[in-house]
Amino acid sequence: MTFHFQGADFEAKITHVLDDATGVACTAVMPGRTTTIGAVQQWDTKIMFDMNKNYIMSRRRQHEDLGFAGECSGVQLDSRVTGKRSTISSSDLRMDLSVSTPKKTRLAQAFATALRARARKTRKHHESPKTGPIEPPKAASHARVNKLLEEAFLAKVFANVSAVKAAYAQLQSAQFPYDPNEIQSADGIIASELNKLSELKQHYANNVLDELNPEETLLLCEIRELDSLLVTYRVTCEKLGSQLRLKDSEIIFLREKLAEAEGRDDVLLNRFLSLSADNYVYLSGLLPSHFVGCLQEVVNSVRGFTRLLVDKMGFAGWDLELAARSIHPGIKPGHLCYAFESFVCREMFDGFNGPDFSLFGEEEKRSRCTFFERFLEVKKSVDYEAWRPDSEFAAFCRGKYLRLMRPKLERSIFGSLELRESVDSGEFPDSPFWGAFCEMAKGIWLLHCLAMSFSPEVSVFQVRERSRFSEVYMESVNDDEAFPNVLRVGFTVVPGFMVGRTIVQCLVYLC
Repeated sequence: MTFHFQGADFEAKITHVLDDATGVACTAVMPGRTTTIGAVQQWDTKIMFDMNKNYIMSRRRQHEDLGFAGECSGVQLDSRVTGKRSTISSSDLRMDLSVSTPKKTRLAQAFATALRARARKTRKHHESPKTGPIEPPKAASHARVNKLLEEAFLAKVFANVSAVKAAYAQLQSAQFPYDPNEIQSADGIIASELNKLSELKQHYANNVLDELNPEETLLLCEIRELDSLLVTYRVTCEKLGSQLRLKDSEIIFLREKLAEAEGRDDVLLNRFLSLSADNYVYLSGLLPSHFVGCLQEVVNSVRGFTRLLVDKMGFAGWDLELAARSIHPGIKPGHLCYAFESFVCREMFDGFNGPDFSLFGEEEKRSRCTFFERFLEVKKSVDYEAWRPDSEFAAFCRGKYLRLMRPKLERSIFGSLELRESVDSGEFPDSPFWGAFCEMAKGIWLLHCLAMSFSPEVSVFQVRERSRFSEVYMESVNDDEAFPNVLRVGFTVVPGFMVGRTIVQCLVYLC
């Protein structure tokens, strides 16, 4: 399609060149030269050209809508350069259309439309995509970057503080036990982290928060903070483990002290001497447990004296098994001590139910207070029988000794009757054997006085031989599993007592 323009100063010829690759191009032909005005990209694209300082622009749609050849009375043109509108008269511009029929114009329009669509596809294919990042709006992007920088900065601060705490925990743990290498390492870490904190403080004061990759810095700082927390927890666990071991050792030590204290407590509980007036024990406060404690002390003293007696008999050449069988024929060889203990208890507890052990003939009735005062007086005195040789307790010791130590037995043990004669004359010899006997006799005397202080009074009982064993009234001193059949009592070793409604079991030997 060719357009002819004629003016006062120029004559130009514009030819539409259809190019499959680039679309529609406008070419201006002047005498002696040809100039390409520009590529037509769309249907309504303006055609601009400059010839002799005059700008001519026409719309392609307007050209094609004319449909005939001839002169134009006037064409309105727009200038993009000057922004002015100018009118070219028919005398200045003559437009000739080589294609004047409407049919050919419509065919050209359809053909041009198809070529333009093809050109658009080709341009999209050949245009290179933009490679640079798509920049968000400047304000939103700047705020997001500032927020990431602040979060990264705070993450650095917390990571450094956590590192200082972890290093300080290591420093403390290295003190006990002392580890110089660990102390030096922890001290260096603390100094380094404090320097980093000082640098961060200066950066914040100078508003220098630049980071190349704040998101990566944030993640790395969080990992570092968690590592420091793990170090702190490890040191804390080690410290707690050390404290736990220390507490375990303290528990073992305290258990040993507790066992020792319980042993001393049992001894003090069994020693009824602790129940004095000075310890706030009164007549109205007597309990069966007081009597049981005193009885246990008596049993211990009886056993101690019996062992001493048996040892002296053995040194004197006595046949201990024969002597034990003379007391209780059914005794076994390994249980000879029970026979001698039974003999001593039988002699010492004889007359226990009487006010004065039936040693002084006709006995007068005494009150509970009298017996309790006698109990307190004897209990808090040392060598009471020597201090008051005319007292009832001294008479009790003399009578029981002369009855227990037969002349034949004493002569065989000591070789003479000197000790017996001294006791019978009212003297109290300085002899270990006599001292052991008086200690046993004192316990029995105190037990008797205490029994008479109860209301109702305490009564003593023994079990006859061959009686059926009863766990309510009896306790065996030998192994009862050796008797599969019905258990029978061989003899009573230590008598039992009735303290009100409380039964204190007697010790029996089973056969």
